[in-house]
Amino acid sequence: MGLVATVAGFSSCKKTEVTQIIDNTQAIVFTINPADWKATDNTNKEYVVSINTPEIDQDMFQNGSVLVYISMDQQSQTFDALPSTIGNYVLTTYHTVGGVYIDLTFFDGQAHAAPNAGVPCKIMLVRAGSVSN
Repeated sequence: MGLVATVAGFSSCKKTEVTQIIDNTQAIVFTINPADWKATDNTNKEYVVSINTPEIDQDMFQNGSVLVYISMDQQSQTFDALPSTIGNYVLTTYHTVGGVYIDLTFFDGQAHAAPNAGVPCKIMLVRAGSVSN
């Protein structure tokens, strides 16, 4: 019977990890009032709210992230990330330099009035920095 010797070579690898956390997140919390919803035409099938957001400058627009959350449930104060369908509401969002817009249409495609109570809203701005390897 032969004896087989195995020699394993291990190289020592030392990993150095540096994590840098920079607070580049900003929360804008407010209430959308009933009068803020504007019908896009005379059919009452689509509404839009325009939110002046000077914090979205050209750098944020090109390199950051804009996240929008809305609470259509006044009882539990839960927030849904947009876009979302909440009950009969279909909500989408888009942003430009200086502004965020929320569009509201209805799942059933029919004409309805805009929300008649204040709607809590949060806009989260996440400014990205350069990443180097």
